[in-house]
Amino acid sequence: GQLYLWCSGVGKGFGIEGEIRVGSYDKLLTLYVKENMVDLVIGTALIFMAAALAVCLFFLRLEFFTGGFSLLLVILSFGVLLITYSPFLPLMIGGPERIIDTCFDLALFTLLPAFSYYFEQIFGMKKSLLSRFRKLQLAYSIGCVGLLLLNYLLAFRLDAFYRFMTVDVVGIVMII
Repeated sequence: GQLYLWCSGVGKGFGIEGEIRVGSYDKLLTLYVKENMVDLVIGTALIFMAAALAVCLFFLRLEFFTGGFSLLLVILSFGVLLITYSPFLPLMIGGPERIIDTCFDLALFTLLPAFSYYFEQIFGMKKSLLSRFRKLQLAYSIGCVGLLLLNYLLAFRLDAFYRFMTVDVVGIVMII
């Protein structure tokens, strides 16, 4: 029969790190699913928590609603990030990796300003440097969503520029 090898390295060197598993596809797939199921379970639990929080927010006063809504966005974004970053999902779905990447990007663009806003609400830093930085993050996230739509409309011809703006620059913004 045919032998399929998958090699993904963590370090800079070539070669296989870790253990080598040989067996039938069904047994190896079952093992792979069991190893990566934790991401899906935790991500789904976070999305469920966000849904429960969304129901509870309707019974709160308006002054608690804004902080609760930003917490809802943070929890929901973390759940979607965990699910879409898992290597299990593209293996099971198969083809539409662009949809998974888009969901990941939208969750990341939502997470950054929502987390800053939540942090600002909790610690009462209304007129601070964090408030200005959050507004910059929000504007940048809206610009990235616009760039995502433009990339879709142009049949992914802006992929290199989109990757630079959303991977490299967002990484620097997250570090800051």
